[in-house]
Amino acid sequence: MSLPLENIAKLYGLKLSLVEKISGGYLSENYALTDGHKKYFLKKHRHTNLVQVEGVCLAEQFFAEGGTPVILPLQTSQGDYFFESDGNFYSLYPFVEGHHIERGKLTEAAAISLGSMLGTLHKRGKESTLKIQERFNEWDTEKFLSKAAAIEVEIAKEKPLSEFGAMVLDSLRLKKQAVLENTVTYEQLGLSNDHLIHGDYFCDNVFFVENDHVGYVYDFEKTQYAPPMYELFRSLFVSFLSIPTQENLSLAKKYVDAYLEAYPFPKKIVRNSLTAAYLKQIHSVWIEEEHYLKHSTRPDDLLPSQFACNQYYIQNHDSVDTYLLS
Repeated sequence: MSLPLENIAKLYGLKLSLVEKISGGYLSENYALTDGHKKYFLKKHRHTNLVQVEGVCLAEQFFAEGGTPVILPLQTSQGDYFFESDGNFYSLYPFVEGHHIERGKLTEAAAISLGSMLGTLHKRGKESTLKIQERFNEWDTEKFLSKAAAIEVEIAKEKPLSEFGAMVLDSLRLKKQAVLENTVTYEQLGLSNDHLIHGDYFCDNVFFVENDHVGYVYDFEKTQYAPPMYELFRSLFVSFLSIPTQENLSLAKKYVDAYLEAYPFPKKIVRNSLTAAYLKQIHSVWIEEEHYLKHSTRPDDLLPSQFACNQYYIQNHDSVDTYLLS
């Protein structure tokens, strides 16, 4: 695609050229640019709706003003934090040379800092009155079963069955059994969509600094109003239990404890939030749907870790819950 370099020159007074398209990320496209001396980070927002893009930028400002170390976009000459080009919206950021710690390699210090930072972020999110459209959507069993059936129809066309297709069938089989056995509704859990949350908080969306502390938080593309601890456990599944080992379970416990030290909640809310995160995940067929119904293979590599997490948690949820919530 052609990048909006002329727009950037007019709006920021910067003559930039492409360094590379940055790999990773499943919801937006990102690029490293340079003026020959300094690097910049260009985000093409996943949203094509003006109000939604405004919401993302407002959330970044809001959390930064509350003390969260957010990487903020640069302002245009008109004072805006994003611009439009050919029907797409972009934000230009300073380029931060950050340190990632991959899942499976997180240290105790990193787990504690991740939990503490999220608790601090959610305390700020409780104060939000921003008019952001996105809301937590509860799970929908009929919708899940319908999509699962449509995906299975597409897989049946594979001759022979691919390795990915076989894993999708195993994943759907596991999820369907768990979904059909569930009788809990979102209303019964008594949770409220009363906090503005990051929306996609996990170890890949932060940079660590010295002593494995969280130094920067970024990628607010999925910011929304939701039950805060839903995000805690959603991120726990991704950052820790997607590689289900005893060591990662121990780190997950430290993650939860650090969050609750920063932002305490009653035990009932904690337990019900874990249930909500689990039910939301087993009703999700995003990866499978992207591949078979939308013909995008970008998130394919996420399926093995999600399947491993679901399999582990479903088989061990009583003992895992007791350990994490003790």
